[in-house]
Amino acid sequence: MNIPIPMYLAFITSIFLALWYLYAWLYKDYTVDLYRQKIFELRDDLFDFAADGHIGFNHPAYCVLRRTMNGHIRFSHRINLLALFVHSFLLDKETIANTPFSFEKQFTKSLSSLEEKTAKKLITFKINLRNILTIHLLIRSPILTILVVLFFILTVIPVVALIVWGSKAIDFCKQPLLGKIRNIEAEAFALGKL
Repeated sequence: MNIPIPMYLAFITSIFLALWYLYAWLYKDYTVDLYRQKIFELRDDLFDFAADGHIGFNHPAYCVLRRTMNGHIRFSHRINLLALFVHSFLLDKETIANTPFSFEKQFTKSLSSLEEKTAKKLITFKINLRNILTIHLLIRSPILTILVVLFFILTVIPVVALIVWGSKAIDFCKQPLLGKIRNIEAEAFALGKL
């Protein structure tokens, strides 16, 4: 059956547009919603930590951490790898560190008045916030998303096949490669005759 070229091109274009729609709107919106939900959960844990009496709601360390989480929630739709690279390219570390809005500077300064156990717990909240941010940056990037899918296809699926089917999977994978190797060997043998 021969498919006319215009019909084939229309089909390929519609597939491409559907995938673009899935990625550009649905997937991106999903990743932003997921990120916000994770930050909400972390902020709720921080609130519970303060409600249990470990730190005051007006303590600067609590306020800095909560304010930063609120900023992440509010501007999560703007956070992506490209923005991170442009931001880091345009602003040097010294400029960022010396601004009055330096999170690291304010957070570190506010921890000095706390007990060691409480300070460590707040540092854990900060680390969790950064972990959530890192995952968000990775899953929101189209290039990294494609690379992860390719990695999954090229590594995880063969490993699972190997585990499930054992040596049969190895034999199945070897068949096409072994045939090509035999062709090369036969060609080399024929050409190598003196």
